[in-house]
Amino acid sequence: MRTRCPHCRQPVEVVSEGSLAEIHCTACGSTFNLVSGETLTYAAGETKRLGRFELLEELGRGAFGSVWKARDPELDRTVAVKLPRREQLDETEAERFLREARAAAQLQHPGIVCVH
Repeated sequence: MRTRCPHCRQPVEVVSEGSLAEIHCTACGSTFNLVSGETLTYAAGETKRLGRFELLEELGRGAFGSVWKARDPELDRTVAVKLPRREQLDETEAERFLREARAAAQLQHPGIVCVH
């Protein structure tokens, strides 16, 4: 089942086995109750940061890590940030991550985001 967060209006997937009394929004950090409509916690003021980037919402997850929609306040633009999973960051995986980033940085196409 899908619903929308009452605070940021982002879609939230509700697991059928999960409780409807405590739904967590990964986009804004809120926890809300679908049964009573009550907000249990609201964490919009808490910005997740990675270096200079403000992480806004997780866009996707894969075998290697996750991709986040983020904001670069220094350049005033929206960016995508790819984060590898910590437990996979051995020397081989770190080299693979850098090799992929270098290859993607060479691509120039209007349908592909720039890699910096």
